[in-house]
Amino acid sequence: MASFEDTQGRKWHLSIDINTIRRVRTMTGFDLYKMVEFGNNNGGTIRQLTEDVILLVDVLYAIVKPDADQAGITDEEFGAALGGDVLGRATEALLDAYINFCPSRQSKILTAIRERLTEKEQEAEKALAAYTEDRTELDRAIDAAIEASGSSS
Repeated sequence: MASFEDTQGRKWHLSIDINTIRRVRTMTGFDLYKMVEFGNNNGGTIRQLTEDVILLVDVLYAIVKPDADQAGITDEEFGAALGGDVLGRATEALLDAYINFCPSRQSKILTAIRERLTEKEQEAEKALAAYTEDRTELDRAIDAAIEASGSSS
């Protein structure tokens, strides 16, 4: 089962079924079933979640609402405990839960896409680390940014 831990140390389990999809749609208007639409040039509605952090948190809360209600945690309290790396782990857990829900053919495609994205992220992190280790190049970039802003401060 997909899960993540919030900044308060609470562990949230994400599982998607038809009732979850209905609850998310009712509470947020977001169609979790169509989160990834193949053949859609704009990347499907997953893009909405990556571009709108409020929607992402609302969707996550709708998914865990039965557990949150049982624990007496409001949507505001839930949202306050998400940020930074927690949001990244929560997004990964959401994708895992979605992949687990999908039929096997679709989940194989999504898993392959996710693995490729992970590879690209790791490559980008290595490139950024190499770039920032070279202080000369970093100093040039900072100086250029300052000059472009027209400010010496």
